[in-house]
Amino acid sequence: MPTSLGLALTLCLLLLGWVEGQVNGTQCTKPPQWRIGENYPMKNALGTVTLCQKQAPRLDSLRKNLTNAGLVNISYLIVNHQEKLSRDLYQNFTDLVSRDIPVYQQNVHQPNIWKLLQGVTDDFLIYDRCGHLTYHLGLPYTLLTLPYVETAIRMTYCQNICSGCSVMVRINQYVLSLILFNDVNWNIYVWNTQWFGLQTLKHGDGFYIL
Repeated sequence: MPTSLGLALTLCLLLLGWVEGQVNGTQCTKPPQWRIGENYPMKNALGTVTLCQKQAPRLDSLRKNLTNAGLVNISYLIVNHQEKLSRDLYQNFTDLVSRDIPVYQQNVHQPNIWKLLQGVTDDFLIYDRCGHLTYHLGLPYTLLTLPYVETAIRMTYCQNICSGCSVMVRINQYVLSLILFNDVNWNIYVWNTQWFGLQTLKHGDGFYIL
């Protein structure tokens, strides 16, 4: 076996082993209900992702890479932090992201979503398409310049980590959702926009249902 291939396989196995170890007592649980104004994203969605401003420009690159690899039906939205600085920069945030990524402003008179979901600075929580938590990642592993986030996403996307999920989806259109918390500025949420489908696929049929 060529040395470079051997090193690549070793790195892949190490990454998968690390990701599989990022679990705790909350794995396969669902987050509490929360809302933005009168919107309840988790009722129509699966999970969420939040990026700091520095990482936000890398979001599209990660999204494109995953889409090109066949990981489809992942949609994004941003929920801005409650603090005054973030609210003052709201328009700047909307200008920095794609028009396909809506930006929501968190109401100062409503409960802080980050605290409600027990997120801390730069934590990255990944949910499957049924809203079950699969992985909880922390710094430095949540930096998008590192491979850990993408590896955890792929694991959630391709494996039946949490059982008991049988949502109707289109063939070959699996869904995952994830959440990354940051201290200020960025809360980017991800959810499924394609709940309806052609048939129910089950783990063991040659496809994986998350």
